[in-house]
Amino acid sequence: MKPTTLTLILLLPLGLAAQFNFETRVTNAPGATYTSFGNANAMAANGDVVHLVYTDERGLEGEVYYQRSIDGGTTWQTAIQLTTDNGSFSGYPTIAVWNDELHVAWTDQRNGHDDIYYRNSPDGGTTWFDETRITNDPFDSGFPCLSVSGPVVHLVWTDTRFEDEEVFYCHSLNAGLSWGDRVRLTNNSGNSINASVSSMDNDIHVVWQDNRNGNDEIYYKRSTDGGLTWGADRRLTNNNAKSNFPSAVAMGKTIIVVWSDLREGNAEIFGLRSVDNGDTWSADTRLTNSPRESLEPKIAMEGAFAFVTWHELSDVATNWEVESRFSTDGGASWTPKRQLSAEAGFSGHSTVCIENSLVVVAWTESRFGDTEILCRRNLTGNPLHATHTLNWAYSIGAAGSTTATDMVLDDDGNVFLTGKFQNSVYFDPGADMHILTSAGEDDIFISKTSPSGVVLWAKRIGGHGTDHANSIAMDHEGNVIVTGSFHETADFDPGPNVFPLSAGVDGDAYITKLDANGEFIWAIQITGDAFNEIRSVKTDASNNIFVTGLFEETADFDPTDGVSLLTSNGLEDIFLAKYTPEGQLIWVHGFGGPGSDAGRGVTVTLTGNVWVAGHFLNQLISIPSLMKLL
Repeated sequence: MKPTTLTLILLLPLGLAAQFNFETRVTNAPGATYTSFGNANAMAANGDVVHLVYTDERGLEGEVYYQRSIDGGTTWQTAIQLTTDNGSFSGYPTIAVWNDELHVAWTDQRNGHDDIYYRNSPDGGTTWFDETRITNDPFDSGFPCLSVSGPVVHLVWTDTRFEDEEVFYCHSLNAGLSWGDRVRLTNNSGNSINASVSSMDNDIHVVWQDNRNGNDEIYYKRSTDGGLTWGADRRLTNNNAKSNFPSAVAMGKTIIVVWSDLREGNAEIFGLRSVDNGDTWSADTRLTNSPRESLEPKIAMEGAFAFVTWHELSDVATNWEVESRFSTDGGASWTPKRQLSAEAGFSGHSTVCIENSLVVVAWTESRFGDTEILCRRNLTGNPLHATHTLNWAYSIGAAGSTTATDMVLDDDGNVFLTGKFQNSVYFDPGADMHILTSAGEDDIFISKTSPSGVVLWAKRIGGHGTDHANSIAMDHEGNVIVTGSFHETADFDPGPNVFPLSAGVDGDAYITKLDANGEFIWAIQITGDAFNEIRSVKTDASNNIFVTGLFEETADFDPTDGVSLLTSNGLEDIFLAKYTPEGQLIWVHGFGGPGSDAGRGVTVTLTGNVWVAGHFLNQLISIPSLMKLL
């Protein structure tokens, strides 16, 4: 049977996004409990596990408590007190989650003034490490906000060590075990407060409220190298009224900022977005149009789905309700407003998290005498999540056979696919067809498909031998790197020019780099006495290229006139190599024994650690192996 490829994207009708369940009471304590004010994210989720932090005043002063739900917010486990009753206030916590690693920071007055403290859990909230004091000076530091990308934790807060209030930043590169220097992000004659941070890989985005120009405006600053250096302050709002309580979220290159704004006379919620990583920004979008106050928005995002919540004064002067809107196109447009709370009194300081299709909103509620925390959840709240209905699908095929081996997506959702094909194959089900014809038994294909399923281009690489693509990766400039093996002589330039490489007798490994339009940049080979093949490729934050696979006998991993030889210990050995963005060898390591060994997967962490997975065979026993290179 001829193998074919099938590419799927799944989509749920938007009507399901309105199905929030009834409210659940999270806390029931003899004292006030409340979610954090302003900028701090107080809730996060991983799978069905929802994590919540809040301030609880059941003791002498406020303390930080933690609760989790393991069923998506339906029921909540017993609260855990994260701070110690010591007669001083601890509160306004913020939380960030990466898999089972939980990170919590808060404001603490145990030292006679406000300090920032931090605590983390490595196992989803079951156990907790000792707390860490982040700030250590005789001035107030408060209102923290956290974000996390892998093992890198980002923290911002307001600091008064100088005459005015300023925004400070620090990060941890090892999941909170140690912390770097405290970095001053603002330096002006006004007050800079209520900072919100969001991160994606090495890109860190910070927004805050700033009155350097006479009234409060929203400002923005970013780092594109993991917090090592920072760009200039950028003013996002420019009007004669206050703009305050900003909240930011980043997904890919899209950043959405929401805030409360007094330009209409009363406080309204406004938003704006950038789709190019903060280089340019859209015009403001007014999200509320109420004759009364709308305050303290919070925003969360997954993919192109964004959800914003805030509290709004209703028709009674003392009655505040939690409101919400969502977007399915990354903040370009928004659905109508929906009210989530419905009781007299105060409902506010809301917080939101999104995980897969689940949306959970929690808030502070006053109807019980002392304030308590309630939540509502929507199991299908994210209509764009991939557990929903089919959006589009197409097949690739015709007279020949086609096998897709790997794919990668760019920040805009375009799909880059690679694999092998024989004979004449059409890659586009539409009128263009994009027919490719192989020159040999198997040739390599690379194609690009838009998020809506339109095939943008398809390219062929190969010669008269058997040529395979095993893995594809993308660097931070949008270039694609394809790896595999080839035989005889193959042309690696898919355009009108020619870039031939000639393999050894048994076949060589290759790395080739194309731009986002499929135009050739460069290609190199790993050659030797016998067969060599790359099975997996990844790039790091600096666009360096890491590859793993197998080699037989002696192989040269240096594509230049230099020589970097490895000789296998057995039939086949594992190799791990690092190349520059231009394809120059940085280093290579070999691993193996007397049997048949191969590297099958490689990944690179934000901190530069490299992980390799594969198999090894010795004495006819085949077991998986995993190794980490520091």
